[in-house]
Amino acid sequence: MAGLTVREKERLTPIAGTYDVIVAGGGIAGVAAALSASRHGRKTLLIERMYGLGGLACLGLITIYLPLCDGMGRQVCKGLNDEFLRLSISRGWEDKYPDTWMDGKKDHGSQRFEVGYNANVFSILLEQTLCNAGCHLLYGTAVVDVLKQGNLVSGDRIQDYKRVSIEKTLNYIDDHYLEHLTLAGISRNVNMSPSYLEQLFKTLNGFTMWDYILTKRVSDAEKYLVSTDLRVLDISMKCGFASLTYFNRVFKRITGFTPKDYRTKIRM
Repeated sequence: MAGLTVREKERLTPIAGTYDVIVAGGGIAGVAAALSASRHGRKTLLIERMYGLGGLACLGLITIYLPLCDGMGRQVCKGLNDEFLRLSISRGWEDKYPDTWMDGKKDHGSQRFEVGYNANVFSILLEQTLCNAGCHLLYGTAVVDVLKQGNLVSGDRIQDYKRVSIEKTLNYIDDHYLEHLTLAGISRNVNMSPSYLEQLFKTLNGFTMWDYILTKRVSDAEKYLVSTDLRVLDISMKCGFASLTYFNRVFKRITGFTPKDYRTKIRM
């Protein structure tokens, strides 16, 4: 298989926005980068594939903010490290509260400058901090490609996971539309609830899933009517319709003609 290539269809990608800085990933490091850029007056977008900030520190429930000191009473990490540690316990949901460090004392004894925090609270506080700094957030989205001008990156191509699920649905229907399809079976294939998939499909495409399936079946039927002498009943069965009556009704709704009239008109 090495060396094989696939030619993709040309596609027009809409420009969703222009930014000075785009940060991919909303973990602690990503939040720090986006916050720093925003505070320096740069129009900044933070893209996160999940639906919350903090990465492993929040979504991964690793709720220990490691020490910012050297173990001998000296703080060695400051700046945003210090700000985030204090932010994580600013609403009182803390464990291992470093009181000697928070109260400005100089004698810390054996106490380390570390805390335990509530992951959900910290994630929300990170989001509030970014929004207050003017940073734009985009959840449920991933960077899938970069656009370059020479050796410089001029843009990112992004894709939200809702669209990925719908494209997977379209691909599945394209491969199986002549078979007996059910909403439950399609939704199971893309790992979504039937009602949510049905609603999302129409929202993103402007037409229902069943409209898409029936249009593809009727398109095949048109080809058979034009290029073969098969009976209309046989064509309806080959194109996935359970009954001739239903086929006639759907065909006329989409084309404006009955199958018989369509064949006559095209062959005149």
